[in-house]
Amino acid sequence: MPHDEHPDRPQPWWPAAAVLALALAFHAWAAAGGWKNGNLPGNEFRQTQTALSAMFIQRDGDFSPAYPTPVLGKPWSVPMEFPLYQWTVVKVSDWTGLPLLQAGRAVSLACFYGALAALFPLLGRLGLAAGPRLVVMGFVLTCPLHIFFARAFLIETMALMFSLWFLVAFGRMITAPCWRCLAGAAGFGALAGLVKVTTFSVYLLVAAVWTLSELRRQFAAAGGAGAVRRGAWALGAVVLPVGATLAWTRFADGVKRQNPLADFLVSGNLTNFNFGNVQNRFSAETLGAHWRHLIENMAGPVLLAAAALLLATVSRRWWPQVALCLACYLVPLAVFPTLYAWHDYYSMANAVLLLAGLGVTVAGALSLRLRWLPWALLLLLHLSQAWVYRTRYYEWQRVVSPGGSEMTKAVGLMTEPEEVIVVSGYDWDSSVSFYAGRRALMLRHGTERDRAYFEAAFRVQAGLPVTVFVVRDVEKQDVALLQAAVRRFGLDPRPLFRWQDITVFGRADLRARMTGALREEKKSIELRLDESTRELEPGQTGRRVRTADRFRRERAMFATFSPEPESFYSQYGARPAEEGGRSGLFAHPLTQLWFEVAPGRRTVEAGCLVQAAAYGGPVGDRTDGVEFILETEQPDGTRTRLASLLLQPAQRAADAGWHTLRWQGEVAAGSSLVLSSGPGPAGSFARDWAIIGPVKID
Repeated sequence: MPHDEHPDRPQPWWPAAAVLALALAFHAWAAAGGWKNGNLPGNEFRQTQTALSAMFIQRDGDFSPAYPTPVLGKPWSVPMEFPLYQWTVVKVSDWTGLPLLQAGRAVSLACFYGALAALFPLLGRLGLAAGPRLVVMGFVLTCPLHIFFARAFLIETMALMFSLWFLVAFGRMITAPCWRCLAGAAGFGALAGLVKVTTFSVYLLVAAVWTLSELRRQFAAAGGAGAVRRGAWALGAVVLPVGATLAWTRFADGVKRQNPLADFLVSGNLTNFNFGNVQNRFSAETLGAHWRHLIENMAGPVLLAAAALLLATVSRRWWPQVALCLACYLVPLAVFPTLYAWHDYYSMANAVLLLAGLGVTVAGALSLRLRWLPWALLLLLHLSQAWVYRTRYYEWQRVVSPGGSEMTKAVGLMTEPEEVIVVSGYDWDSSVSFYAGRRALMLRHGTERDRAYFEAAFRVQAGLPVTVFVVRDVEKQDVALLQAAVRRFGLDPRPLFRWQDITVFGRADLRARMTGALREEKKSIELRLDESTRELEPGQTGRRVRTADRFRRERAMFATFSPEPESFYSQYGARPAEEGGRSGLFAHPLTQLWFEVAPGRRTVEAGCLVQAAAYGGPVGDRTDGVEFILETEQPDGTRTRLASLLLQPAQRAADAGWHTLRWQGEVAAGSSLVLSSGPGPAGSFARDWAIIGPVKID
């Protein structure tokens, strides 16, 4: 690599700066598209895996290195990369109040711009002056891949940023050794290797080429001793990064081995996946995938053709730099063929090198004395890149979506946060777990018919609150799989609902709770409910329901009750309500609340209200009153009235507002207290809008 930073002839930098400013503005505008959407387009499998880890780190406050990725059952942790990105996202979300997805996008985009800043000094090492460097940076900004994935919920831009700054520090150290540069290279390199070793390895390759070039120069200038000393500096800069990466890999493998379902993710079992094999390394299918990524995601056909033509017009002194950039771009494709061929986001690691090579040829053409023509060509090439983005990513990125599907929304509604779902037919795709917001046991492809495997997997989950089983193509599944799930987790063999090719089953003892949630949300979710769900009417409990069987979020309506009722019945649906600055339970008659209390002398105080809207309308369209009744109930169902309060604010102004039903007396052993609301004297339920709360029983 040349060490001077002088171009063929001085060039003004301000036109390039103006073009770069336009490219930066375009990138910021394009990257902001769909910013508030709840979906994660672009390899959703991997994005939701990262987002799921961040979600549970934030939810559980778990910042341990063995961070949660709850898709393969307990013990929930299957660490891949060191979770620096996830930790950063969670902290940004906590400190700023941003939703998790927007915090993830903000961190990714900030890291991308941090990586872009590292390019300026690096391009100087290629011999480019300020103006041509800005030209190259402009192409990095208008690269379609860099627009789309720069704001993805992925570790890619953080790994790229640390890798490029490692190279900046390493380049300064290898040409003019100093301890500060050595520390910078070692620190940035360690962070890059921990965040994503495959990205760091690309820039280790560049550092190796740089080192060989410098060793040759030192040997010519100072002999073998000088070359050895310089090599020792280079070795010192990579000892910490390599050591930290190996130590993390050993730790992560140890954690994965604690989960019998995660053995396939241990690094030794991923060798063929990561590095490919002789058959697929240069197969027509793999090479075709690389070519499609090149012309569809990174450098459109216009830029590629222009760069090829311009290369013949620029000084030959630039050819080695161009060749070096292109070679360092191509080597990772040969080393990691599967990763780069079938995961487009992987090219975030080496696309910068490709664009640097192409950009050098374009920047070289700017030195030609053709007045305004080279700058017009530069703008045209940027427009061609923008057009590739428009046709490839624009619509996809801007599809308005809350995230997930009708199915994942329903699963989230009918389960509690601490409950666990089992999923078959999705491999170990984290999207179901993430969008539903629940821990999951995912049965990987090929295991659904392995009876020994899924029986063992179910045994491992013993003691967990597994409440839902999501099955894709249930007709094609092994009957023994459903039978085992029903037996192990107490599932109801009757489906709760069907959505597209998905069938969802729930735990038998929670069926009323789950079907009630589905019925209440049916107006906003397009599901095919099973016939058995018709046992409940919309908005009704339909029968006495144990409070413990309701969702925690539903039980918030009892927040002002002490103690919480053991069970309740609501003819028209219970929900939280507030009036006059006080909160309670909406208790339209007939509402009944059962309290289990210890025998002895007890004091009951219950706030009671008839809502103003119930008697504020025209005469003839008002409530005739609501009666609030406290009774004791014997085990055989016999009740004895203890106290009552009749409120008729339409007839008596003094009955408006809040009132208190009070009672003090003895409660016999085995008896329950029942607090209820009933219609007024005429027995009419019309506009009997009432609230009960707070309730205190001492």
